[in-house]
Amino acid sequence: MVARQDLLELDPDLAKREFLPLYRRRLRSKKEDLEDEQNLAGAIWRVAQFQDLESLPQLRTLAESHRRSWIRMPAAVAILMPEGRGQEILERLRAHDHDWTGWLAVAATLMRTPAATAALEECAAHAPDERCRRECEVRLKRMRPVRLFGN
Repeated sequence: MVARQDLLELDPDLAKREFLPLYRRRLRSKKEDLEDEQNLAGAIWRVAQFQDLESLPQLRTLAESHRRSWIRMPAAVAILMPEGRGQEILERLRAHDHDWTGWLAVAATLMRTPAATAALEECAAHAPDERCRRECEVRLKRMRPVRLFGN
């Protein structure tokens, strides 16, 4: 898992070629144990991050009919990324779409744009409740590169 994340950060195109087929298979998996559902949740975000249009039908199915909300909700947000609706994610985050803030913050983190950073900063500073401010703060910290040895 760490090696995949490292590859994604170092060479996104290679990571996409190497791992997109795996993530697509995970989206189609019919297994329902917790480990498989955790893999499914990760796959949802990766295909969104890769802007994979081919995965949209499966994401829609998950968003509409998966039995668990922690799969349905991220799938519904993830759909917006390959559809080119990133601005909608940021607008909803800024407007404090409370029940969706966590998922919107994850998507903004994956977008890694100046506008996404600004939306997360705004949410972290001004969301009307502590839970949402904290969620955006945590995601914002994950976006920023770690500095080693004071560099």
